[in-house]
Formats: sequence, structure tokens, C-alpha cells
Amino acid sequence: MGALNSGWWWRRRAAGIWLAVIASAVIVICSGGRHAVVAETPAPTPPPPPGLDLQVTASRPTVERDQPVDLFILVTNKSSANVSALTVTQSNGDFTWVHEPTFPTVITAFAGAQSTSTIQTTSSAKFGQQQVFLTFKYSSVFDNRPIELMQGTAVPIQVVRRFDEETKGFLGGNAAFFYLLLPIIPLFLGFQIVNGKAMAGKFELPEFKAEYAAPAFLMAVILNLGLLLAFEKFQVDFSDPVNMLLVLAGAFLLGLLAAGLVRRDRLRKVFLSFKATDTPFEYLSKLLTKQDIELHEWVTGTDANSEEWSGILLPQPIGPPALGATFQLTRTDKAPDVDTLKRDVFDANGVLRDNPRSRKSLLSLLKAGAFTLSFLERVQQGSTAQGRKDVPVVTGIDGLKVTVRQVHPLVRLA
Repeated sequence: MGALNSGWWWRRRAAGIWLAVIASAVIVICSGGRHAVVAETPAPTPPPPPGLDLQVTASRPTVERDQPVDLFILVTNKSSANVSALTVTQSNGDFTWVHEPTFPTVITAFAGAQSTSTIQTTSSAKFGQQQVFLTFKYSSVFDNRPIELMQGTAVPIQVVRRFDEETKGFLGGNAAFFYLLLPIIPLFLGFQIVNGKAMAGKFELPEFKAEYAAPAFLMAVILNLGLLLAFEKFQVDFSDPVNMLLVLAGAFLLGLLAAGLVRRDRLRKVFLSFKATDTPFEYLSKLLTKQDIELHEWVTGTDANSEEWSGILLPQPIGPPALGATFQLTRTDKAPDVDTLKRDVFDANGVLRDNPRSRKSLLSLLKAGAFTLSFLERVQQGSTAQGRKDVPVVTGIDGLKVTVRQVHPLVRLA
């Protein structure tokens, strides 16, 4: 019995020891798990530095040169720190400030502010898509110390030529066709005005004929290529009203000049053509200036109505010929002495020498008032005294058929 009690006692004691060991292990494991959880807990992170949310919108997407555009600016403070001394600058050289944006002195945490500013394109702004970059500078506090911060954003704005919208209806939907055609119109206008004077004897507005289309287009391409190359180099906006006026005026003058060069000889004859209203001085001035009339022929003939005429034959560049009179010159107190005149201007018989120098000298003397003019031989219509004309020139002798030609002196010194 005692032995049995002793064995039971040792088994109970061993069981207690095992329970103590198991309990200690559980405590250790639990204690270790708690320490692991505490070690994985993250430390508190510092707050982020102050920052702004920026929204900038232009009032319109396109603008011409020297035109303003408004910018609507919305600023939101995304941090828990206040923002102060907010200023804005822009760094695009093709734009200038007209009205700079203004903001409150302090923008509190998580608050916002808005402002409206105005910028304007310069007179030499480049055409096409532009990016107006805005820089925002402001002050704040971070980690208990003052800091200066800077942020930026860009606003897209397209610089367009004047009449850009109006010309989108042309072929191809662009202004190139418009600018190609426009300068050629005054060019042809100027050419045809002068050409009309040379060919028809009068200035008048021409009509644009079908046969002009091909050369007009070719000249337009060449002219506009030169203009575009020049304007591309100097960045000139030839859609600007002043520049466009200069282009149109230049094209018109170029047309005048071209026609003047092409029709130079004929224009000279047209301006020296004889008119029924010419005075004796004007008549002699034209005759003495004309180099194509070396001999002054006194002719007799009949016109289309079989009416007889006689006078100095005066070919006209346009229309039928004219007939002119001859004159006698009487010296005034402004004239040189007779010997000088007969040596330099007239021959011994008082007839004008047939050389350009003598003609030029006589023209100068007439302009200086050295002579008085009187008729020597008048233009004669028919054979009666009533047919003698009291004007130096009779124009419009239609169908004149010359029967007799004689060389008569144009002027004779009295």
C-alpha cells in the first residue's frame, strides 16, 4: 500500500512539472508574438511639403498679333500649411502682361483663390501654336522653418493671321490661296491701266479676260513666293492692314512700272500726240521734242469725204493723222541777238537748222519767252479763204490720201 502511494506521488509530481514547462512555453510564445507585432508598427511620417494645385484657362484658343487674351487662374492650397506672397511671371517673349494677376496675401491651408489676368501678343509674335509658361512663386513653412517654393504650368494659345477665319472657305481651307490671289489683282490693274493708255490713248479700268488667267496665276506664284520668302525672313505679318495696304500698293506700282517699261516708246508717242486743243507753244514743243519727225512735210490730199486738206503731216500713234500749221517767230527783248540765233539755231535764211541741238535750243528759247508766235501757213480745208484754220492743229483727218508732198520749214525767224 505504501509502495502504491509512493508511485502515484511521483507520477503526479512529473505531471505538474510538464504542465509548468508547457505553461512557460506558451507564455514565451505569446510574449514573443506581442513583441513582433510591436516591431512591425510604422513610425509616424512627417507631413508633405506645401504644394499648390494650379488651373489656368485662356478665354479663347486663338489670338491675332497685338491682341489681348484673358487668363483665368484658380489656385488651391493642398497642404496643411499657409501659403503667402504668391506672385506669377510669364516667360514667353511673344506675349506681354497687360494686367497681372493678384492674390490674397495669405492662402490658408486647404483653401483656394482665383484671379483674372490679361496678356497681349506682340507685333512680331510668331504665328502658330504657342505655349505661355506661367511660374508661380510663393512662401510657406515646412518643418518649422520658412521656405520659398516655385511651380509652373503652361497655357496653349495659337497666334493666327488676320482674316484667318474668313479665308477658311477658300480652296484647301487655308489663307494661302487668298494671299496668293490678292496681290496679283492690283498688279494686273496697274499694268492694264498704263497699257490701256499706251494702246488706246486713255486711262480706263480694264476687264480681266480669260486669256489672262494662266499668266496671272504664274505671276502670282512668283510674286508671292518672293513676298513669302521676304516676310518669313523678317517675320512681317502681311495680313496686317498696314502691311497689306503696302503690299497692294506695291503690287499696283509694280504693275505700272512693268507696263511703263514694256510700252515705253509707245507711251512717249501717246503723251506727245497732237490734240485739237493744243496751243501754238504746246504744238511746237511736241514737234521739237519728237525725234521721229526729221522732215516736216507739207502735204496736200483728200479725206474720206473727198474734202481737200493741206498742212504739216502729223502722224498719230492712235487714230487718223493730224495736220499742223507753220509759224513765224518774232524776237522779244529776252531773245539773243540775230547773229547768235543764226549761228546756233537758225540758218542764214532764218530757217530752223535740222539737228537735235538746234531744236533743243529753240525749245528752251520758247519756254523763256524769247519769241512771239504768228501763223506762217495755216491748215487749209478746201480752196477758199474760209477754209483756213485759226488753230495750230486739226485732228481726225480720216482716210487722208496724200497727193502732194513738199518740205516746208516748221518755223522761220522774222
